[in-house]
Parts: sequence; C-alpha cells; structure tokens
Amino acid sequence: TTRQFTHFRHDPADPASLRHDIVWSVLEDRGGRLWVGTGGGLDLMDRATGKFTHVDLAPGQTGPRAQDDVRVIRQDRAGSLWIGTAGRGLVRLDPATSSVTRYRHVPGDPASLGHDDVRAVLEDADGSLWVGTKGGGLNRLDRATGTFKRYRHDPRDPRSLGHDDVLALALDGGGTLWVGTDGRGLARFDRAKQAFDRFTSDPSRPWSLASDRVYSLFIDRSGILWVGTYGSGVSRCDLQTKPFVHYRKDLNDPNSLGHNIVWAFSETPGGTLWIGTNDGGLDRLDRATGQWTHY
Repeated sequence: TTRQFTHFRHDPADPASLRHDIVWSVLEDRGGRLWVGTGGGLDLMDRATGKFTHVDLAPGQTGPRAQDDVRVIRQDRAGSLWIGTAGRGLVRLDPATSSVTRYRHVPGDPASLGHDDVRAVLEDADGSLWVGTKGGGLNRLDRATGTFKRYRHDPRDPRSLGHDDVLALALDGGGTLWVGTDGRGLARFDRAKQAFDRFTSDPSRPWSLASDRVYSLFIDRSGILWVGTYGSGVSRCDLQTKPFVHYRKDLNDPNSLGHNIVWAFSETPGGTLWIGTNDGGLDRLDRATGQWTHY
C-alpha cells in the first residue's frame, strides 16, 4: 500500500467535482457504487474518473429549497437508499428509477416523522426501518402506510427513551436495537415491553459510559459495542460482560486517541478498526496494545 490519500474537493469551475466540501456520510452500495452525503446534497462518484454526479432529491424545486444537508445514507435489503437530512426530513431514493419519496414532520400529525432533522437510519432483521431524529426521538416507519410510531422521552417514565436527540443507532447480533442520544447516554430497546434500558455516565463508577453525549455507535464482527462520544473519547463494551472500557486523548501520550470527539467507526475485513475524529484526523487501533496510529 502507498499510504497516500487522494483528495476530492469542490471546484466551482468544475460541475463534475464534489458538490460541497463538508462530507457527513459515505455509503458503498451492494453494487459497488459510492454515494456521498454532503452539506449541499447527495453525490454519486464514478470511481474510474473521480467525477461526481449530483443527485436530485427535490425534483421540480430550485434554489435553497432544492438543497439537502445529507447526514446519513443507508441501503435497505430491497436496494432502496434512505437518506437523512438536517432539516428536510427523510428521503427514500430508488436508484433504479431515480424516484424520490420524502417523509416530513407535520405539526399536529402524531403519525408523521417526529422531526425533520434526521441523524440515523437503520433497518432491522424483520425489515422495520428505524429513524433517529434530533428533537423528535426515535421513530419506526410502517412502510405499508407511510406512518411513523414515535418513541419519545417522558420524564414520568424511567423506561422511556432517555432523550429526544437520537444521533446513532446500532443492531447487535441478537437483534437488539441500541440507541445513542445526545444528552442521556445509551439506550437498549426492549421489544417485548416496548421500553428502554438506559446506560448513562456516572463519575463515581469508572466502568460506566464515558459521556451521556453519544455521537456514534458501531458493533464489530466480534460483537463488541463501540460508543463514540462528544468530548470523552470512545467507550468499548463487551455485551456479554457489560462494563465499559475507555479510550481518551492523553496529551502526554502520542499513541492515545487523536481527539475526544468521535464521529464514525469502520472495520476492515481483517478486523482493523478505524475511527474518524473531529479534529484529530483518522485513527487506527491496535487492539492488542490499545495504541492508536494517527493519519
């Protein structure tokens, strides 16, 4: 390997360049195509040429109303793309036909999307589509009717969702849904009781979650849950034994985590874990030593 990076930037003089230099999400679909979610919309990259096609998610609209801030892209088992936007709801794109369906929050309609700021999307084993929103809690889409069931925080119910800002979702090997919130930590969904078990940060318990501000979740091939936080690094949890182990930036240790704000995780086929940080670049973890290599 060359260990060299190729940069793709927006060039105002080149309409086939990346649409926007803020990139929130990247998805390689099952056909090998690379979709890029940016602050200015959705792009499809031609890997052979390095050129980008700008995908129209708002047919018939122009100007600011036609621009989406794309925060998350997921593909379901049928091949459709589900795109979460910051402020313009949830979008379903059929890549085969380019047809677009948009789901929005409708004030006064409890069966509509809970909020138009969508930060996480996940399809579970039975085909249910779960949507995490910033301000509208966790939502489950009934695809047959196009309606949503909302799971919101209820201060009177200790088994309700801990917070209505849901930024991350993950599904473990047993089919359990894990929910990351920005304010009340991690929640495990109990499907039978339609309730949540909460895991929060407690300074008096060093094995508890590092922070209640959860920005990213990932379950690796060995079943380990990785939790990226805002400001407190990474918490790692073996779901069989439960206590959390923490990785944080240590100014006195160059082999520690590069930054304590963690946005994303990815795992290679060989099991190497890569982590995207806010201002510390890209990190690779040596699981045997617990040391990090920074890029």
